[in-house]
Amino acid sequence: MTLLKKIKDTFSFLSSFDSEELECIGKSDPEGARAFLSHSYLQDLLPYRLYDPKTGIFENEDSFGFGFVIPPLSGISTTTEEELDQLISSLFYEGASCQFLLFGDPFVGPLLDHWGDLLPGSPKIVYRTIDRRKEFFRREVIQDDPIIKIPPRNFSVLISYSVPKNSETLGERFQRKLLSQKRNAFNILSRVTQNERLVKEITPSLLIHSVSSLVGMELDVYSDSQKYSNQLLINQQIQTGGGIETAPSGCIFRSKENMLFKMFQVTDVPGNWSIFNNPELIGDSVDDSYRIQTPFFVHYGISYASQSKIKSSLMSKELLIKNQLRSLSFLKKNPKMIEESAEYNYALRKYEEGEKFVTTRLNVGIWGSIERFQDSYSALVALYRKNGLKLRETTFIHFDDFLRSLPMSWGSSAVFNALKRSRCTRTSMTGHSANLCPIFADFCGFSGQGIPLISRKGQLTFFDPFSNATKSHLSVIGPTGAGKSCFLNEIILSFRAHKRRVFVIDKGGSFRNLCSLLGGQYISFEPGDSFNLNPFSFLDQEGFSDEKKGESSPFADMMETLKAIIRTMYEPNGNINSKEKTTLDRAVEIAWTSKGSLARIDDVVEALEKEVSYATDINNAKRENLIERLKLFCLSGCYGKWLYGKKKIEFQGDLVVIETNNLDSVGDLKPVILQTYFLMISREIYTGDRTQMKGFIIDESHNLIKSPQWAYAIQLGTREYRKFNAAMILATQGLKDFSTKEAREAFTNSEWIITMGSGTEALATIKKDDLLPLESYEEEILKSLRKEKRFTEVAIRSESNKHTTVYRFRMDPFSLQLFSTNPTDYERFKKKKKKGGGEKR
Repeated sequence: MTLLKKIKDTFSFLSSFDSEELECIGKSDPEGARAFLSHSYLQDLLPYRLYDPKTGIFENEDSFGFGFVIPPLSGISTTTEEELDQLISSLFYEGASCQFLLFGDPFVGPLLDHWGDLLPGSPKIVYRTIDRRKEFFRREVIQDDPIIKIPPRNFSVLISYSVPKNSETLGERFQRKLLSQKRNAFNILSRVTQNERLVKEITPSLLIHSVSSLVGMELDVYSDSQKYSNQLLINQQIQTGGGIETAPSGCIFRSKENMLFKMFQVTDVPGNWSIFNNPELIGDSVDDSYRIQTPFFVHYGISYASQSKIKSSLMSKELLIKNQLRSLSFLKKNPKMIEESAEYNYALRKYEEGEKFVTTRLNVGIWGSIERFQDSYSALVALYRKNGLKLRETTFIHFDDFLRSLPMSWGSSAVFNALKRSRCTRTSMTGHSANLCPIFADFCGFSGQGIPLISRKGQLTFFDPFSNATKSHLSVIGPTGAGKSCFLNEIILSFRAHKRRVFVIDKGGSFRNLCSLLGGQYISFEPGDSFNLNPFSFLDQEGFSDEKKGESSPFADMMETLKAIIRTMYEPNGNINSKEKTTLDRAVEIAWTSKGSLARIDDVVEALEKEVSYATDINNAKRENLIERLKLFCLSGCYGKWLYGKKKIEFQGDLVVIETNNLDSVGDLKPVILQTYFLMISREIYTGDRTQMKGFIIDESHNLIKSPQWAYAIQLGTREYRKFNAAMILATQGLKDFSTKEAREAFTNSEWIITMGSGTEALATIKKDDLLPLESYEEEILKSLRKEKRFTEVAIRSESNKHTTVYRFRMDPFSLQLFSTNPTDYERFKKKKKKGGGEKR
């Protein structure tokens, strides 16, 4: 019975096999039995046959067709709705069909592999951390009881179009029309996605991969598919997995881990449903309990029905209702008939205006392990009920309904007629069909590199500030304990993984562990040290070409930063009037002109004493105040040993972390040293290799940007850094820290704004100070942000597309310990490093 058992396990979805006949095949004809077993009868049920590489048109069993794969859209607008309406209308041909399939699959392995594809020579700890993170996400996908109920997944949208084979469609004229429709569809989708490179034409290889992922579903991060060969029919190259067992109540997909499967159809849609409700088809935006936990797809089919038949039917129904409404007694018993009559009249009027009748169907398929299927089943039913959509199982025809949801499966007239007889369909107009198109999900298009993030609905993506080619500055806002330091550590690790240079101004040792493991330079200030931090010495013109020395140039900005440092020496809090500013700036220019980078604060004092004078005693008294204050920073002043000492700081390597915690003990010297570090880093950015990306991270920047002088320096940096392939990353505890004019400009120059932890305070500040124009959904997002032990939610807003999406920032246990600022974790890490555990790959 071994042969019979194998046949039953492999082809158990076919119920017409006779046990005795199969046993005879196995005994009398072993060769025939092997041939029988090597053939996939599921492949025979698929319509795909041939492909013309010149035209990009598929010739299926009973139809011609084409298709595209696009990433789901994250933003909804009336423009998007109009474009989708245009797409549906432009494909009109009686008997043709357009299908949309939104697939939430578990196959994130290729995304993780691309993310982990590092440049040669990256530090060992980078490889080790990435390997652990990949394994962490893989376990989240395949485990029956993952830490987070919504596992990492990838959403994609398959859009297909098919026309039945007949005497007209076989003709050369129609084939040219089909090509024109294909090109027009590509153009519309390019506008919808805002990037034609995101619109992938379905080729045989892509079709084989996509359909194999569906019919051969298994709970893994990789999906098997074979390489396309034009010597075989396309359907014969679809990987069908271990077989599908069917039953009236559902299916079982046989694989390493058997998966239950069910199909559902939407039988009714609320009258107020619009395209803006579409994201709710795949999960609630706020509540986890209304999200599908296992692989699933949402399918929406549109058939271009016979116009004359539907028009005639509507006219007959409208006439019948009008006659019935003449009876007052009938009207009292059936008050809804007036509304129904108005609907028929509206549809006929729209038809006369040029819209077309279509027949539509919305259905959903979900897979799940035996342990998790019921959770997804319950969440799906509750989600659709919450949104007013009536959902019903397709009992007895789960498998057939699944096959009719695959791309280009509606092309045959016979297939669609069978669908209408056995399933729930709706008659609509082309102008309303886009309302149910399942092409909206969480944004997935930042980059293939960067920080791995998971959206609330499970989309795995990677955030990289440099994914925007024109502007890459970033503001990170989060209160203490929100996970801000861990997030910045992740940015540093990501930058170094791709050979980017990183400078960090830190306070509190948040980056010491990582700096040590990556072999970076860690600079800390000790009160007994004798530094050489004369700000003039970092302003030499070496490395600047002539065109860089104009009024609007990096060198000019560095000169402005130098002047700001001198002003800070006079007034650390930045409270300086315009007359004092002019006086100091003039003295700095005189000192620079006289001695260049060899100048000292002594030369600024000398310029004030000899070359800057005023007509009144009052102004001269102010000048004396300036002089006395600046003398503290002269060679013989109390701060002189830190500015003109023997220990000259030079940046070494591509990771420099400057710890500022001990600067609190040096009083008014602290802001001067910090601004001098800023000047040094700016010089490295301006004179370094422009092809190398660079990041300048200022943690706890709220302690700095309160000073107008500091905020002014940061403002200058955000203007110029992008020209040198550099991003400034400001981390602060709240948006209220950007209250000064200069700090606000630095904030508005950020392309990315990331809010962590509770966003209630951030929302209040945004509204009070009118920092950002927020949509209502963005306000809801900020209100709903939360932090749990297992993850921190981050709201990422792109200023280019004015869109905000929430993601969950998650790390494996090793990274949590590596990035932790907890004293216990830090001591544990130090002990492990002494044993050599921190350096092993």
